[in-house]
Amino acid sequence: MRGVSPLILLAFVGCATTERPRVVLAEREPFVGAPARAVPEPTVVGAPRARDPLIWLNRGVFAFNDVAYRFALIPLAKGYNKVPRAARRGVGNFFHNLRSPVYFLNHALQLRAARAGRTLGRLVVNSTAGIGGLFDPADAWLGWEREESHLHNTLASYGAGYGLYLVLPLLGPSDLRSGVSIGAESFLSPIPYVLGDPEGMALRAFDPFQEFTPRADDYLTLRAKAEDPYIFFRNLHLQGIQRDAAR
Repeated sequence: MRGVSPLILLAFVGCATTERPRVVLAEREPFVGAPARAVPEPTVVGAPRARDPLIWLNRGVFAFNDVAYRFALIPLAKGYNKVPRAARRGVGNFFHNLRSPVYFLNHALQLRAARAGRTLGRLVVNSTAGIGGLFDPADAWLGWEREESHLHNTLASYGAGYGLYLVLPLLGPSDLRSGVSIGAESFLSPIPYVLGDPEGMALRAFDPFQEFTPRADDYLTLRAKAEDPYIFFRNLHLQGIQRDAAR
């Protein structure tokens, strides 16, 4: 499993120093330095008709994640957040640029030619003038903003439902559709084809970690307020799905 095993490896490495999750909240933060947003209130989150037939398994994985987050991944994230913002922004830009072929492919599969064209243009400009993607001249000079799209978005655009709720080891709240997306897109990453292990594995594991760090404290805030953290994070994730479907 290319998509999950690197994260598991990084977690155990982090336990010797300290360490990570990916999707804990309903949606991903765009990049380091994005405008601050309010943390949602646990008391208002509800998700009727939640399809959670694997709740017995999901609760076990959630308990494992909870320990990993609080005692390893979040402390490491707090340490990483002490790195200068400009350096963290460059790292985020680099990984976003690496994922651009995935975004391009999904825009194309959704028949969004303009978005696909801009994404391809961003890849070319940022890989060259942006020094391998460390900088984002495509946005700064040309106004081509980031437009992410994943396989789960493509599947949803063709009418595929989310299937059922899942909690993934270290990755956190997810669903069957998103799980398939993560697995399939891991094979499209250029990293394993350019770098061997363990370097390639560590680099792929660091991507979701650096993406999570800006909102590391959100997990602790929400967990402390929620009467049942498992139900709250499940409903928050499913509300995100419902919100996206209504757009």
